[in-house]
Amino acid sequence: MVLIKEMRPPELEGKGLADALKEYAETWSQQACIPLEFQVVGTRQLPFEVEKGLFRVAQEALSNVLRHSRASSAAVSLVHLPMETRLIVRDNGIGFDFEKKDKTGLGVSGMQQRLKEIGGFLEIKSAPEGGTSVIAVVPIKRDSKRGV
Repeated sequence: MVLIKEMRPPELEGKGLADALKEYAETWSQQACIPLEFQVVGTRQLPFEVEKGLFRVAQEALSNVLRHSRASSAAVSLVHLPMETRLIVRDNGIGFDFEKKDKTGLGVSGMQQRLKEIGGFLEIKSAPEGGTSVIAVVPIKRDSKRGV
């Protein structure tokens, strides 16, 4: 059963990434008792594997907010730019010094691996007492026949 959920997240069934993220973020906010702002900029149909990868990164990043940040608010943004799609999860928590932190304990390697599998990469911006931003970037591959 766990393997099946990993392959096809039930949260994505019958809806696109934006709707699934919004629903997940609202539920997370209620359960974590942390206000969360959700924003989508632009629209784009993404391949299912990309949607799944970005959704899983959002889950891990929000889990980290709850477990590590001591944040009083958080935000999730899905931004479709002409050449890339970005998923941004940020908080106003305690932040950390990324160079000194054990990166494996934050699920960073798992997020990086998921993004690598879909042609993307991960950026993390954080500073002690400055909050944290986790930014997943997936470049958009252009179809030479259609120009998309």
